[in-house]
Amino acid sequence: AKFHRGRARRQGWQLRSSSPRPASAPAGVPAPPPGPHPQSPLTRRGLLALHSARGYHGLLLTPPNPPPSGSAGARGTQGKGALPPAAARMGVDPGGRDRSRGTPPKWYLAVWALSAGQRVRELAVSRKREAGLVGDRACPRGYPLMVAAHLGLFLLPPLEMSLRGRSSRRPLPWLILLGGAFGLRWSAIRALGPYWNVRATVPKEMTPVTRGPYRLIRHPNYLAVSLEFLALPLAGGANFSAAFLSCLNALVLACRIRDEERLLSRSPAYRRAFEDRARFIPGVF
Repeated sequence: AKFHRGRARRQGWQLRSSSPRPASAPAGVPAPPPGPHPQSPLTRRGLLALHSARGYHGLLLTPPNPPPSGSAGARGTQGKGALPPAAARMGVDPGGRDRSRGTPPKWYLAVWALSAGQRVRELAVSRKREAGLVGDRACPRGYPLMVAAHLGLFLLPPLEMSLRGRSSRRPLPWLILLGGAFGLRWSAIRALGPYWNVRATVPKEMTPVTRGPYRLIRHPNYLAVSLEFLALPLAGGANFSAAFLSCLNALVLACRIRDEERLLSRSPAYRRAFEDRARFIPGVF
């Protein structure tokens, strides 16, 4: 903050207190000689750092030699890198994002809590069903990585949103996709009945399930999980988390699907029922 404050003073910005109480910063330097209003290279981050710095909460910044409002000079200086004084005081950039606080929006926290509650419910259902299953597990070595990926799904997006101080401008399409993934996931769980579990335990004797979404594809549950890993971070604007977590989930599913299909193919009935069905997209992939 001291660095940005000194840079602002050298460029001719005037610092003054916005409250009657005395400011902790020294008095501003005299304004430079009159001249055209320059396009200041001081970054938005520098201005916001001045306002959020400890001990400088009451400072207002006045640009050097501001031209009269409504003049051609004033209209010409609102370039791409300029930060309006009102936006600087409020901690809002011209794009409309509120950078004064680092917490995700309340609506995103509600969606996050709903998704986390669903995961807890799924674990409870899986624990009950696993107790009565006897069989082999698909890709047991990848289970710790799967747990880490699902934990990251609920930790990384809010962390990225807090650090970057931004959220998605158009969350509605991603929220709709997330709702569709929820519905697809629970329809797959309901169709599998006692066979569904989070550890992918495949019973040695089982009847292939061909109802519900399994009438169209082999792995609707994994498709729903992939959509969740994409939609939940992007609904909040956490692009880096979405990319990283989706790649991590792809690594988990690559091992899991390969082993699971190998175990299921021991049943001739499964081979006959699913040999012509795609894994994720009917007739495509």
